[in-house]
Amino acid sequence: MSQRTWGISGTGLIERSYADFTFGAEAGVLAYYSVFDVAVLNVPAGKHIASYHWGDWRATPVLGVSARYGYVTAGMRYYGSIRASEGCPGCDGITAGPALALQIGLQVPLK
Repeated sequence: MSQRTWGISGTGLIERSYADFTFGAEAGVLAYYSVFDVAVLNVPAGKHIASYHWGDWRATPVLGVSARYGYVTAGMRYYGSIRASEGCPGCDGITAGPALALQIGLQVPLK
């Protein structure tokens, strides 16, 4: 059993600077493709019985906040609902709900 999800987000960002810090807030949508695979095996007999594969495009709202100090940045994004593809009723896979992404990094200026 496996699930893979990839996509692209489009968001609007507003930023405000206070002293040496820059704070941001963003909102938008994530369009993503999610794939859910299941293989049914008879382990004692060593036989492959069946394989199932579901894949579908979906969209979910995105909300985020960020902070930057010099070249150090940190952010958090909330995705409203990341779900596996529903190839059949109740076949949501192992992921079925909101997701939270945290990031910390260094910005490199390109001059």
